[in-house]
Amino acid sequence: MGPLSGIKVVELGMFVAGPAAAAALGDWGAEVVKIENPAGGDPIRALVSLGLVAVEPDVNPALELENRNKRSITVDVMKPEGREVALRLLRDADVFVSNIRAAARERAGHARSGRTLLRPAFLLLALLNLAIGLFFGTMGVSVSSFATGHRVPGAAAAIMQSMRGNWTVTPAVSANRSMDVVHRAVGRPGVVLVGEGSPNRLASLLAAEKKRVSRVAFDVPIYDLQVGDEEGQIPIRKLQRKLMKLPRNLKGPAVADLNFRLKALPQSLQAPKGPMPRTGRMPKPPRPRYR
Repeated sequence: MGPLSGIKVVELGMFVAGPAAAAALGDWGAEVVKIENPAGGDPIRALVSLGLVAVEPDVNPALELENRNKRSITVDVMKPEGREVALRLLRDADVFVSNIRAAARERAGHARSGRTLLRPAFLLLALLNLAIGLFFGTMGVSVSSFATGHRVPGAAAAIMQSMRGNWTVTPAVSANRSMDVVHRAVGRPGVVLVGEGSPNRLASLLAAEKKRVSRVAFDVPIYDLQVGDEEGQIPIRKLQRKLMKLPRNLKGPAVADLNFRLKALPQSLQAPKGPMPRTGRMPKPPRPRYR
């Protein structure tokens, strides 16, 4: 029981700001339902398989810290049947929490849900700045705070997933123990690999991922970019503009074919098998197997 007992919250978020705010509402007694993408769920789930955090067996602290007090459902909100499931959840909700930008929510059919499909008392809580995350007593960081220079893993992925157009974004396709991460976007320019982290370490990480992608996308342009504040890197506030200015090399059917071919690639980030060791030192993740 708590001051928000009886309040239903639906969350459509990822990484930190949205999930942290919804978790705080759960601390106060609200019922929280988290909507996740069937293709891997909240990208923060991948952190444990990267060896970035020491864990006990079957525990992902990075995920559980921001997603306590919740129930989760996997729904593809980009498909009509998925949107219908999500809207059924929203019809009797009191609060909708999201740190996904309005453009992406509009593509999924939820941008105007609070006005048209929900009861009058419905509150749309869109986390668009750091202050709202702090209001809920957490160190939530959202996309707009990344634009001011905050270095938070996954910032680039969040921005990429909010872009307009026919983009397919796969966060954290490659990473290392220093929390350098490579994200992949597929669209009309071709394949775009975006790295976050140290420029020295990212060079080899991007080269390896580019070589891996070229096995199935040998006839498609592959771009690699680095996001950050170091020399030669793109400031994160300029990332979306940079991606949108890339030349349109592919037509719609070619983009669909490219996505299909990329599905044949083995996953480069695989969860360790069996129980995790208790020594506090993570083993190296297994190397991907190529055919």
